[in-house]
Amino acid sequence: MKQRASYQLFADIPPFLRRHDLACRQPGVDPAAFFPAADGSPERQRRAEQAAAGICAGCPAVDECAAWALATCQDHGVWGGLTPADRQRIRARRAAA
Repeated sequence: MKQRASYQLFADIPPFLRRHDLACRQPGVDPAAFFPAADGSPERQRRAEQAAAGICAGCPAVDECAAWALATCQDHGVWGGLTPADRQRIRARRAAA
C-alpha cells in the first residue's frame, strides 16, 4: 500500500469541520506544519508542534477538531491544538477513569 504524504491527510477532514473557516486551511499556512518531521531533535519537534498548536488556538473549530482527533485515534500531527503526546495522555486518562 502506498503511503500518502502527511499534507494529503487534510483531504480526509470530515465535512462537519469543513463548514468552519479553519485556521489550518488559510492562505499562507503550510499544512505540513501540522505534521512536523520527527527527524530533528526533541526540542525542535516540540517547537514545531507548539507553532502548529498556536495556529490552532485561534481556530473556530479547535474543540471539534480535537474531539474528532481523539475519537478517531489520530496518532500523527497536531489536531485541535493537541500533539500526539497530548492525545495519548488524554486517552490514557480516559481509559483509567
